[in-house]
Amino acid sequence: YLVGYKTINTSIFVMPMFTLVTYLGYYFFLKNKKYVDDKERKFNEYMVNFTVIGFFVALLGTKLFFLSRIQFYFCLSIIFLIPNIISNIKGDMKKLLYAFCLVMGIVFYIYSLNGNGGKPLPYQTIYNKGESQIIEIYE
Repeated sequence: YLVGYKTINTSIFVMPMFTLVTYLGYYFFLKNKKYVDDKERKFNEYMVNFTVIGFFVALLGTKLFFLSRIQFYFCLSIIFLIPNIISNIKGDMKKLLYAFCLVMGIVFYIYSLNGNGGKPLPYQTIYNKGESQIIEIYE
């Protein structure tokens, strides 16, 4: 898939922003949390360190093609940290966060449709194999 397009079109608003937002969420909501188990504290610290490394790899990945693929392996730390961050947010702030995520998801979906001529992102499946741009490139 990537060979056909020669790029992933990574930008500073995708992975670097996700890692930065995750780090800020950790800093504001988990850093001063009182842990019952020391293993959980250490695990969260390892994951946030992994996220910081991922931020710098993601920044470099916006310009260097070989790092643009590697930056997505740092999503693992985000997957582990975000539930901990959300569970530590209280009351109205959590509702505000959910509403913000819903609005931003709709905005980004409409933006991607607009940028792609009204069609969803071009994923190749067994159902659209005949229409795929990938097939046209290699024929």
